[in-house]
Amino acid sequence: MSESTPNLDRSLAQGIAWRGGIRWFTQLVSWAATLMVARLITPTDYGLFAMAMVYAGCVQLVNELGLSLAIVQRRDLTEEQIAQLGGLTVLASVALFVLSVGLAGPVASFFGERTVRGIIIALSPTFVMRGVQVVPRSLLARDLEFRRLAWIDAGEAVLWSSTTLVGAFLGLRYWALAWGAVVSGFAVMGVLCLLRPHRLAWPRDLRSVAGAVNLGWYVVVSQLCWYVYNHADLTIVGRLLGKAALGAYTKGSDIASIPVDRISAMIGQVTPAVFAAAQDDHKTLRRYLLGLTEGLALITFPISVGLALVADLFVLTVLGEQWRPAIVPLRLLGLFGGFRAIFNLFPQMLVATGHARLNMRFNLLMAVWLPTALYAGAHWGTTGVALGWVIGYPLVTIPCFVRATLRILGLRARDYFRALWPAASAAAGIAVTVLALRVILPQAWSPWLHLGVVVLAGGVAYVAVLLLAHQARMQEVAARVIELTRVRHAKPSPAYATAASDGRPRLLLISYHFPPDAAVGALRWQKLARYAAERGWGLDVITLDPACLARTDPSRTEDLPAGVRIYGIPARHVWVERVVELIWRVLDPARRLRGWTGPPDALARAARPHPESLARDAMRWRPRGPRDFARGYFASLEYARTWRWARAAARRAMQVIEAGVHRAVISCGPPHMAHEAARLVARRRRLPLIVDLRDPWSLVQRLPEAIASQVWFALAARYERRCVEQASLIVTNTDPLRSVMRGVYRAAASRMIAVPNGCDEEDVPPSQHGRRFVIAYAGSIYLDRDPRPLFRAAAQLVTERGLSVRDFGLEFMGHVRAFDGVPIEQIAAEEGIAEFVRTYPPGPRARALEFLSRATMLVILPQDSDMAIPAKIFDYMQFDAWLLALADDGSATEQLLRGSTADVVAPDAIDTIAGLLHLRYLQHLRGEWPERLATDPRYSRREQANRLFVALEAITGVPPRPVEEPAVVCAAS
Repeated sequence: MSESTPNLDRSLAQGIAWRGGIRWFTQLVSWAATLMVARLITPTDYGLFAMAMVYAGCVQLVNELGLSLAIVQRRDLTEEQIAQLGGLTVLASVALFVLSVGLAGPVASFFGERTVRGIIIALSPTFVMRGVQVVPRSLLARDLEFRRLAWIDAGEAVLWSSTTLVGAFLGLRYWALAWGAVVSGFAVMGVLCLLRPHRLAWPRDLRSVAGAVNLGWYVVVSQLCWYVYNHADLTIVGRLLGKAALGAYTKGSDIASIPVDRISAMIGQVTPAVFAAAQDDHKTLRRYLLGLTEGLALITFPISVGLALVADLFVLTVLGEQWRPAIVPLRLLGLFGGFRAIFNLFPQMLVATGHARLNMRFNLLMAVWLPTALYAGAHWGTTGVALGWVIGYPLVTIPCFVRATLRILGLRARDYFRALWPAASAAAGIAVTVLALRVILPQAWSPWLHLGVVVLAGGVAYVAVLLLAHQARMQEVAARVIELTRVRHAKPSPAYATAASDGRPRLLLISYHFPPDAAVGALRWQKLARYAAERGWGLDVITLDPACLARTDPSRTEDLPAGVRIYGIPARHVWVERVVELIWRVLDPARRLRGWTGPPDALARAARPHPESLARDAMRWRPRGPRDFARGYFASLEYARTWRWARAAARRAMQVIEAGVHRAVISCGPPHMAHEAARLVARRRRLPLIVDLRDPWSLVQRLPEAIASQVWFALAARYERRCVEQASLIVTNTDPLRSVMRGVYRAAASRMIAVPNGCDEEDVPPSQHGRRFVIAYAGSIYLDRDPRPLFRAAAQLVTERGLSVRDFGLEFMGHVRAFDGVPIEQIAAEEGIAEFVRTYPPGPRARALEFLSRATMLVILPQDSDMAIPAKIFDYMQFDAWLLALADDGSATEQLLRGSTADVVAPDAIDTIAGLLHLRYLQHLRGEWPERLATDPRYSRREQANRLFVALEAITGVPPRPVEEPAVVCAAS
């Protein structure tokens, strides 16, 4: 599976930008801390820690089992397979932790330093921490979430630096370095688990993950070989030349490796995921290799050459006289570091193109050859070891890695080396300039001034050579950078789009629910979109990412008109929620154990279910128990979660909106934070804001029990007030809600209209009238939709007329398994009609309409929210069936049906309901049935849509109406 090239280009550019920007900021902090630590900790302490890191770093490579890159590369892995891979890495990390504690002594004996044993044991917990990080870190990389990864790594670096510095000030010596690694590793593990939680599974089916494990094996062997030859110099110097020489060589190597470890490695954290996404597109991979190589060379070559030329000045001026032995290693390795940085892309390309095994073989060869060369060079001290790198590394890298990669990608060597020429020639200009200046500058100048002048002159020479000798090439590089910038800021692609309707003015809709979402809330603007198109409007919709939906209905998107574009925004958890969930998981087993071992009454209280909802008058500001605090927390959490989605929706809307094309921003809720997102966009773009309230917001009369708190209402009033003050038009779903809203917001009363839902002009299945009298309900039984009044009335009918299941039944479709925590079957059994009740699971809209067509009577269950109208009532109106609404007099439902043939009865009037069922049953036996209410014009959605768009166009102006091309008619004379 590969993504589109523009998306990958954008991800690559954003990844490098985030990694670069954040990394260099934190690097400045890290460098400052390192320089201060270098004055507090001796070279001997550094040498001891470096000895321990030779072993610890090797274990970290094996710790992942190579599965981090395997998860990124194998994009077809299922959730279960990833969970098993995660379990495998954790098991391996625990085993390595135990093994490391046992091997700490022998490793210390190998170096001849007993202190190393304690350092290794102190570092061993980081192995388990790294194993836990593998899956969340890999999934973030595979999802191209480079910004998050950049912030995580930045936090790790800052925490490590600060912890180490504090330890050095406290005189902890080498323990300060170990303590910094442990503290930062633990913090990063916690953050990753919170940001990308995942489940672990016991790796019981290794056959299903064999491909990933094999790839991981090749990666592990390659990484081990890389570690062997990359750290062979430290091992050889420490073993043959002693800890003082090792400390000096390590300091010089660390500084010289800046181009590799800080620039090339930074890009290397982004490129594997991008290369994996483009693994089947060699043309794109060739473009990436050339572009990245040229960019790396332009950055790393001047740094490496500059370090080599001013190594003596830098060490004596910045580090101090005690680090004089580090000058020669810094000079040689600095000169080599920039050229080594550009070679790191080749192993990644081999793995991305499916040649991980070949990459492993090359690394095996390197692991044999390079340590041999370094060992031979050790006879000439640290200078000989550094020369072993400069001479030995290219002798294997160029004929193996470079040659094979260019052949696989179909890239000519001439094209590759041409990309290096500008940076190489400009670096030569630095060398000439700096060497000349060091001869002519007065020796009486201070070292700091001498260093500053030389560095400045070298930089000027480098830029001058690039601009004068390679002007055409630099123009190409600039064009490439501009291209990436344009891709980065390109307009996002919709997740779904109907046929184009170019040239139309457009409306921007922000609604959490929209097709292919199967929720009832998605239906309103699904149907209004057709009337918008008829009036000449195009529609861009910011909605919930379909990948986050538990249930979708693809047929709903097929109903959309031309000119509709849908952009999905995923719903993400907030960090507080993850922290609380983690704490709850830790405490929950103890809570359950306390309940099991406690007194019976405590166990009964714990098992007693909470009501599904609470009326507004049952909520108080003053908490009466722990549950009230929990409701306040969950109410705040709901707003925090939807506010996070709203901010992301607003950002996407800002990218979608085009000046002069979009005329208004519309919001539809609940969830009501869609209104806040639209408000932010409308204010920023200076567009009219249209607020469409499908249900009451701060005036809602009942809430789900989990969020039933005055905290919810306080937040609702706050955000609703903002939206109403800014809105050019406030649309309510019922007349009663509009009337109450006008009383609350008197200054905005003239901007409020009521636009109920309506019956759609669509083909529905014809009503089926059989012998059996069927009462049907489609939707959800939740909040206050209590079926007991209907069941009691039905029980009277069944008893008095002696009906059987062949004569009568009640059928429910949707989320109807329980009410207030009690199964619907249990409620029916308590009322004596269990055998007459049947339930069906939720299904697509077409299946729901088919279900309604089989009903003799369609019922609206009671609700105490008298300002809301159930949307399903308009679906009921399209069938030749009796409509029974259990609603109080004066409610929005009763006002809607007033004057129609529908039966509206108060929910507590059981005898009246039973008598009505008797009447309708007798009419059914006589073959009588009513005419559907949809024929009444006042219930037409077209009429309601016309009211809405007339009001909207009074604000935005009337768009040009789409017209059909006139037919050309030829008449014979």
